[in-house]
Amino acid sequence: MTVMVANRLVQNQAALSDIGRLALAFIDGGPEWLSWAISTPTAQYAFADETTLLAQVQQGLHTSRFAFLPTLQAMISPVKLISLGVADLRTLGRAESGDTSAPIQAQIKRIFTDHHLLSGSDFAQGTAFLQTLGVNQAGLFQFLTFEDQLALYQLAAQPSTQTAIPGTEAAQFAVSQARTVLEFADYYQFYLRYCSRMPTASTAQQRGTQATSALMVLLPLLFSALDAPQVPGLVSPAEVANAISVWVRNGRQVGFSRLSEAAAQIAQNTVFQLETGDAARALVQSYIAGAQALIVAQPVRQGILGQDGASCLFPIRSGDQQATLMLGGTGLITLRSYGLQPPSASETLVAGNRLADAPDSDA
Repeated sequence: MTVMVANRLVQNQAALSDIGRLALAFIDGGPEWLSWAISTPTAQYAFADETTLLAQVQQGLHTSRFAFLPTLQAMISPVKLISLGVADLRTLGRAESGDTSAPIQAQIKRIFTDHHLLSGSDFAQGTAFLQTLGVNQAGLFQFLTFEDQLALYQLAAQPSTQTAIPGTEAAQFAVSQARTVLEFADYYQFYLRYCSRMPTASTAQQRGTQATSALMVLLPLLFSALDAPQVPGLVSPAEVANAISVWVRNGRQVGFSRLSEAAAQIAQNTVFQLETGDAARALVQSYIAGAQALIVAQPVRQGILGQDGASCLFPIRSGDQQATLMLGGTGLITLRSYGLQPPSASETLVAGNRLADAPDSDA
């Protein structure tokens, strides 16, 4: 009957902090499990901290990072919940208990906005967007993960671009190129950004052919931009910064998580059009080198914790340059974006989210 949290013996639930108890209550069976573990003679558990306790109890009971809030119709990791603070967590608890009063509903809206949380109705916007694009029946979208739904929501939430390229055309191209939902989102954006620089008189067939040719040039050049440092899960910003520093000192670059993401960023943030061979290689290398220079000059300091409680975004900026690094659920640290323009509203949201500032003890 030993439950240790941060080397402290937990003999009853009152031994947890207020925020720890509140977050534990959102895990179905969480408080009951802790009572069982405390009272069972053969039980022995040790957790590094309350965040670790919440993550492992949620995963152990439900084999999922997400706690389901049925009243609010939201899936939120207890690790994310504990980052909200006592007051906001109590308000969520009141709403989950059935308080539908106007003040509570207004507070819930504010909490979801402040902490970038999404509910099922938010994710429905992403699937509705697919229907608008005419690709909702594509086999690619049969099995959507949380990350997939997030990417589609972000795609739907993006402000309309000043381009004559139809979204339906971009979607058909993306479906033909993508093998995952995340790649679909990347290739959709790649097509719109790349083709918007082509002559307005070009036809859809010509645009599709040119975009395909552009990818055939770009993608092989980006294989070297996929390397990335890795840490053991959700760690502090200081540990992320240190991992990046060691990685760079060893002569390596912080790359993207996937080729399609890199291609979309090249289309958005460079003048790439019809370059091939050495000209294309030089353009790609210059872009990647610029990102590395910013990463070295501006170490990460504060993270934005994802709704999944496992991913974290780290925005960095210097002058008119900005980049976003992402700590993924597997501990990989990748380059999410780099350019001279400020990040879009959807970018500051992810994994992502939907995201809120992560406490230093977690990320």
